[in-house]
Amino acid sequence: SSSSTCTNPAAVPWLGIAPASGAIPAGGTAPATLTVDASTLAPGTYAVSVCVNSNDPTQPQIVVPLTATVQAAPAPAVAVAPSQFTFSVMQGGTSSQNLTISNVGDAGTTLSFAVVSSSSTCTNPVSVPWLGISPVSGDVAAGSSESVTLSVDASALTPNTYAVSVC
Repeated sequence: SSSSTCTNPAAVPWLGIAPASGAIPAGGTAPATLTVDASTLAPGTYAVSVCVNSNDPTQPQIVVPLTATVQAAPAPAVAVAPSQFTFSVMQGGTSSQNLTISNVGDAGTTLSFAVVSSSSTCTNPVSVPWLGISPVSGDVAAGSSESVTLSVDASALTPNTYAVSVC
């Protein structure tokens, strides 16, 4: 195999050819299996020349172009709704609302999520004891959603405005 031409063949580490050599009787054929290993390749199109060299005096070399297209691996993608919440709770009371987490990613993927609350930033979350989250984690198949309940418990809060991030 070669990354450009057969004049100066170069190794193509992602392409396997088996068998790489052999003998074929007159009038016979022999299959060769080409295997593309895309595990180390970025998405894109790769073109090489497969060079078949033989002892045929009229055609000692046949160049077979090979194009391999590597596609990005399927990936989950998260969507949440609503994008923000406002609770109005009487002192000593409770209130709940639902957060919907959806996997809008590629078919066959699973989105894994974990939800935390923070009185500071999501980078370094600090627990918020008056906000309950259930469930706190889960998995969502592509095209599906999971409902997460956010519950405010104002039993230990004084009248005021409180802000929190749900991460």
